Amino acid sequence: MKNKLSWILIPSLLSNFGCGITKNMDEMNATTVKMAETTQKMVDLMGEMKSEIKTTNKEVVGMSKKLDTTNKSVGEMGKKLDKTNQGLIGRNGMSEQMGKMTGLMEAGFELLSGEMKGMHADLKETNTEMKGMRTEVVGEIKQMGTEVSGMSNKLTDTNLQVQEATKAAKHIDSLVDHARQGVASLIREQSRDQLESHSDMADKISEASKYFMAFEIQLYSEGFTDTPEKLDMLVLNAVEELIRHSQSYFSRGWFDDDRQRMLNPNSNDDVYKNLAALALTMDAINPNAELAADRTRTPKPRNMLSIIQEVLEKKAEINQNVVHAKLHKQRILDDEALLVYMIQVRASWLAGIILQRLTSDDMMNGIKEKNWLSLIDDLFLSREGHGFDVDLGTRTPARLESCAFFLAEANRNLEWLSRYGHPAKVDNLLARAYRQAKLIPSGDPARDEAEKKLLEQIEKFKQHPANGFTESL
Repeated sequence: MKNKLSWILIPSLLSNFGCGITKNMDEMNATTVKMAETTQKMVDLMGEMKSEIKTTNKEVVGMSKKLDTTNKSVGEMGKKLDKTNQGLIGRNGMSEQMGKMTGLMEAGFELLSGEMKGMHADLKETNTEMKGMRTEVVGEIKQMGTEVSGMSNKLTDTNLQVQEATKAAKHIDSLVDHARQGVASLIREQSRDQLESHSDMADKISEASKYFMAFEIQLYSEGFTDTPEKLDMLVLNAVEELIRHSQSYFSRGWFDDDRQRMLNPNSNDDVYKNLAALALTMDAINPNAELAADRTRTPKPRNMLSIIQEVLEKKAEINQNVVHAKLHKQRILDDEALLVYMIQVRASWLAGIILQRLTSDDMMNGIKEKNWLSLIDDLFLSREGHGFDVDLGTRTPARLESCAFFLAEANRNLEWLSRYGHPAKVDNLLARAYRQAKLIPSGDPARDEAEKKLLEQIEKFKQHPANGFTESL
């Protein structure tokens, strides 16, 4: 119940964090816009101040020029005064000249006074405007400082919320990890139960395929809590579970029977068929995991068959330093006989299923029996040298393509067994049936390519050393 409540609350928790962060980011954005507007105002005010100062400077320069002109006028007046004084000494018109000079000086000083008053008024007005501009700029700067301080506080709050969201995400990672493990384990348990409850081999194969696709090694994503070290642990868990599961069938009495029956793809022993279903689907891969790997560009999921074969291929190398080998490799080598046997069963059943799909009902006079291989033996193989016909024209091109594909896989398994020093065994009766089957091409050009592929794989199977078993085996 606790886990269920956690899953219910997590979306709400993330939503609150997300809303809080979004709100603060909106406020921060509005503040930033306001700061930009204030900065533009300051730029405009500074431009106006520069313009006013430039105008005032021009006026001051003009006034300076006028003062220079006035000074020149005064200088000239002084010169005239000197001349006048000289003239007055020798003349009697001294009073008249003095009156003229006084009037001229008064006019010059009046002009200078007016100019100075105008300059003073302009400077006073400029000073007043400068004070106003300064007051406005200082106010804007204070307001900006207040807004920056508020934004800093919001950034701090946002950082705290991000930290809380990170903690929540880690908690979710852990929950997802536990959920994935639990669901995968439940699916495998249900698939095992269904595998053992079904009697039809097709149903058993379907459930066995689901079983392998539910291993966590196929759900590894390099995300959440997945790490390379964890992948090693998941591989070990999968190997150990498969071995335990397979060994449970060995204790039910049939393992000590004749070994030819152990490879028989036509056996009615339900427990043996369970093991055969596992052997046939060891290469199963979860298609959703493959798509996810392509989308995220992470390593593609691995199937159990490839893991087992990779270890057995390097058996000599691993045994040189087995103490330091990864645990799943040690486990595979410890149960090598069992796993090699499953690959033998796999090859034998693949070839057997193909022969069954190629055998027509009319060839056996319409007799419907599950023990079809024994029936072939009774009807056609019991007399030395007597074979049976397989008319390829009675099967669709799609059926022929599918048979060629699966028989090629059986051949690959047998070749692998031979290459790495393991007995490449198939069922004796099955090998004899392939040897004595007479394959008849249809002669239809449209079917020629599909028939040729199948015939090549059948011939390859017939020439394999596994077909050299004698009746005594």
